[in-house]
Amino acid sequence: MRKHYDKEFKVKVTLEAIKGEKTIQELATLYSVHPNLLALWKKQLEENAPELFERSQKDKEKEAAEHKEEELYKEICQLQVENEFLKKVYTVVRKRTTMVEPKHPELSIRRQCALLGISKGNGVLCEHH
Repeated sequence: MRKHYDKEFKVKVTLEAIKGEKTIQELATLYSVHPNLLALWKKQLEENAPELFERSQKDKEKEAAEHKEEELYKEICQLQVENEFLKKVYTVVRKRTTMVEPKHPELSIRRQCALLGISKGNGVLCEHH
């Protein structure tokens, strides 16, 4: 029957092997692990150790990308709110421009625009008086 070891146990024993305070044979006897298996774990840790730090960099890049994505979603939401606001304003301004009476007997178009709070650049042909 084959024995299975959890990762915490493997790390503990392998780190002791890397420290070098005891030989592989001594550690194998102490922890009831075959010396070849312990040597394999040590080799795997030494070969794969650089990847631990690479993953850390990848995690940082992933976190930065997620932060950027969150910022972009906030910006999109803000732009949607502003767009809806501007649609309402445009509708109100358009409505006001239809209120201008070009042939009003007493008020010029320019004065009507001023009273309605719209500028002559809103599609209303204001007089130049």
